[in-house]
Amino acid sequence: MAWSFQHVKRLGLILSCLSLLAGTAVLLALNPRGLFQWRELHREYQELMRKNQVLDQDNRLLYQEITRLRNDPKVIEHLAREELGLVREDELIIYFAPPEEHKEGNTK
Repeated sequence: MAWSFQHVKRLGLILSCLSLLAGTAVLLALNPRGLFQWRELHREYQELMRKNQVLDQDNRLLYQEITRLRNDPKVIEHLAREELGLVREDELIIYFAPPEEHKEGNTK
């Protein structure tokens, strides 16, 4: 089989890529900061991805809460009652005085 110019060119390209890959691997392995730095950056990337997922979940929950606050009358009424102390017109508010703990002459 005769080697054509295309075959030689392709073989040269493959050998060049393999030598470049092997050289990079050797540099990463022998350089004390190369592999270590790559591992550190990979760990940092994984941590940032995890934090991003947590923030994404928080955003989804906040969006759901905003939707409920805008559209659900029961949620709006609950917040008005709990946080603002509002009542309906036909409701009666009864306040109880706190119990007295120590009266003079009381020996409980």
